[in-house]
Amino acid sequence: IASLRNVFASIGAGALAKQFVDTSDKLNLLDARLKLATSSVSEFKSQQEKLLQISLQSYTAINDTVTLFTKLNPALKQVGASTEQVNNVVATFVKGLQLGGSSVQEASSAILQFSQAMGSGVLRGEEFNAIAEASPKLMTYLAEGLGVAQGQLRKMAENGELTASKVSNALLKVKDTIDKDFATLPVTVAKAMTNLSTATSLMIQDIDKTLGA
Repeated sequence: IASLRNVFASIGAGALAKQFVDTSDKLNLLDARLKLATSSVSEFKSQQEKLLQISLQSYTAINDTVTLFTKLNPALKQVGASTEQVNNVVATFVKGLQLGGSSVQEASSAILQFSQAMGSGVLRGEEFNAIAEASPKLMTYLAEGLGVAQGQLRKMAENGELTASKVSNALLKVKDTIDKDFATLPVTVAKAMTNLSTATSLMIQDIDKTLGA
């Protein structure tokens, strides 16, 4: 059976073909990264479903949640965290960002910065500044979880005290509060479009696989 690339090429659907192929390729790359971040086929499949749920429930792009998980999982597993705890950190962080009024683009950028910080093991410098600017409210939650005044966070970041383990544990402590506050937010058009984009991307990937790409 011809691949999706060949099907679109044969009907001359130029720009549309490229968009479909690019979308499928991006999701296949995300799957490859997720496989590397998980320890078994069963965990990989379970995480595909769980991260999709987190994305839809938080109105976050699937590539952002998967990227955050793949950076967090190795770092937190080293300090004894379970997969469920890592998932909760991912969900709590992306929800906390939106509670601070971040747009879809701002949230995506902040998630990337946070992912990089957690991958390196500590939140500081440009990554800290980017998150603080994107969602001051998230900084309030983080300070609460750490049991410090919000004004101390920057000094802690400068001193390298905001380790991946410490930040993640702080977010887990305020998970229930963030969940409760997040439930009060209205579903905006932008949020609905994010979920529509996620659903469309997954459909394209399924078609590509069915056609034997």
